[in-house]
Amino acid sequence: MDDSSVVARHVLELLEGAEKKTLPGSQLAALVKFRFPGFKPVEHGCANLREFITKHLPSSVTEVRRQGADIVYGVRPPAQVEVAENSPAQEQSRAEVAPRARVFIDPAVWKTFSNPTTNYKLFGNPDTKEIRVTFPGEASPASPWVQIPSCTAESHLQIARDFVSSVAETSHQTLLSQLLDKPRWWVPFFGMAEQLGLAAPWTAFRSQRLLKQLESALDRLGIPLPEHQGTLSRRERMAAHPSEVRSASGDRRDLLLRRLAVGVVQQMSTAELRALVLPLGYVVDELGDR
Repeated sequence: MDDSSVVARHVLELLEGAEKKTLPGSQLAALVKFRFPGFKPVEHGCANLREFITKHLPSSVTEVRRQGADIVYGVRPPAQVEVAENSPAQEQSRAEVAPRARVFIDPAVWKTFSNPTTNYKLFGNPDTKEIRVTFPGEASPASPWVQIPSCTAESHLQIARDFVSSVAETSHQTLLSQLLDKPRWWVPFFGMAEQLGLAAPWTAFRSQRLLKQLESALDRLGIPLPEHQGTLSRRERMAAHPSEVRSASGDRRDLLLRRLAVGVVQQMSTAELRALVLPLGYVVDELGDR
């Protein structure tokens, strides 16, 4: 049985990586199933994914709205998290997130930069100010493209240590600190943060620190972070730049398809790989337009 804290963390990362930080329950369930083929909510004492989210991510994920018979889930804003009033973690997350409200980063770029063990590579072009991700086995783009290294495991650990130092309760600091020396520390660390009601502040703190590191890496190449485009609807953007929007949508769809395929294959046994029959077109149809 999959560890509930690992699945919960993946659910939160999926929502954080979504373009609007929201996903319909049907899409979220499909993505979770791809990452954890054996996941069954009933094995975690839950009737369905909705109950699993309510039980394991009460302070991090919220039900945004209904979409037909489906429920759309979203990341709960840090201001709604029930933590100690005026705690350093809460105040810092609010203060740091606000100035970044206009920043938009493609989920593929974000995932590649923030994952120390990724097989994808991130490149920047100082001349055109473009950023792109290459797939495993894909040839690296030629000069003037420059590879941007992913955030290291040591940097992630330091971010966690800094977060622990910002937590108000000494007992909470102790509980979190003792997990940082464990193998794959981020799994129990997130689980403990969730139990202490600090999952959202931790996520905001971590994301903001990673954002600063990415911004610094891009700044060295003279590449600015793209401004957030959320002020325009999809219809408005298509009216202004129809070919650009269709191209971007296709790129995201292709990228998601490849990432899903790689994730599924990595979870399979040798016997399953030999019998693999996976119509990837169905995956795109199931996930719909993100």
